[in-house]
Amino acid sequence: MDFFKKLQNYPENAKKIILWVAVVVIGLALSVVYIFYVQRKMADFQEKGFMEGAGLPAIDVQPLRLDIQNFLIDNLASADKEM
Repeated sequence: MDFFKKLQNYPENAKKIILWVAVVVIGLALSVVYIFYVQRKMADFQEKGFMEGAGLPAIDVQPLRLDIQNFLIDNLASADKEM
């Protein structure tokens, strides 16, 4: 409690400096904790793999086959007839 009584006797500029120094120190400490937390989560995420970690359902998708050659032949033949 003596600290707060001493702080009240300081000039206004000194109080602001002490406040902002405390804010910066607390912000840096929280940033360090957040960075370590994110690093650990990223390591866990990479170990599990994306699909297993996301828990998405499996979807059976057939590859799309385009028959471009026949499409072009049909369209070019019909374009020639129209001319």
